[in-house]
Amino acid sequence: MSILCSSCKKQPLISVCIPVFRTEKYLARCLESVISQDFPDFEIVIVNDASDGKDEKTLSCKKIVRMAEKSAAHSRKEMQHPPVTFTYIENRTNMQTIETRRTLVEAACAPYIAMLDSDDELLPGALSALYEAAKESEADIVHAQMEIPLGTEEMRCGINARSEKPLRQKEIIGSFLRQEHSGYLCAKLIRRDLYLKAFSHIPFTKCVMADDFLIYFFAALEAQSYVSIPKAVYRYDISTGISSPAKISSLERWEQICSAANVFTVIFDELSHLPAGTLTEEETDRIRIRCRWYLQNNLSQLAQSVIPELQAAARFMLCDYWGEDFVEETETRI
Repeated sequence: MSILCSSCKKQPLISVCIPVFRTEKYLARCLESVISQDFPDFEIVIVNDASDGKDEKTLSCKKIVRMAEKSAAHSRKEMQHPPVTFTYIENRTNMQTIETRRTLVEAACAPYIAMLDSDDELLPGALSALYEAAKESEADIVHAQMEIPLGTEEMRCGINARSEKPLRQKEIIGSFLRQEHSGYLCAKLIRRDLYLKAFSHIPFTKCVMADDFLIYFFAALEAQSYVSIPKAVYRYDISTGISSPAKISSLERWEQICSAANVFTVIFDELSHLPAGTLTEEETDRIRIRCRWYLQNNLSQLAQSVIPELQAAARFMLCDYWGEDFVEETETRI
């Protein structure tokens, strides 16, 4: 891992944390959406997860970040705001999403963290709205809304599900598991120390699917307070990334999709070591239901997206990750 950072004179109020892997063609747009925020005191932390991508100008991730840093110095001065601190980290090998987010959190300096995927954008006024809600409520988790240009209304409702009433302690994990509010890390402002508590439950895990579910599960388990605001602060592009409906033509990509199984292995293993009664039986059942939902989604992708030449090898890999008996039992339920 290599780290480059610009100097800062004081601790920022928010760390905007951005993972990058083969999303360079969107990165400049993403960074501009952060630089142009009217909030005066934040930093930007970027982790390049051994990405070899280029943008349309054939610029690498590091060069795009450096150009954004120069642009920020000029534009922030024009806005009469303090300069933005950039921290740029390169993983020497691909660590995948959970470990990249862990690195982002550990490198962040601010008491609050806003996660931003590098193919998405912050909407104008996002950081101000999130921080104002956090300051007023002193909540561990501030949950806002996403603008979703594509997708069905049902998908939009699911992604933007939120609890309109404030939640305390065990209410938070219960609300999340009942899907009364979504577990997406983006469009949320979460205390850094809560992220650190969540990661303390998670061993080294290579995974790019259901990673938000895993991290937010333990954040919700540890959180003391949650509030939501109706304002849209985040533009989410569902047409890119590992969960997009593109054809799957390599076992490497298929293995990343199967890695959702690792999430539930970690959760159930950690729950076995936590005090009895940490979750109710109903809440534990809801995790099992969610686990089966992810496997059903994998089976659907196997049937609809994996190219015919890879079908046999892909099914073998799916059984290796989830267990052959569980796969066959789930197939009978579909």
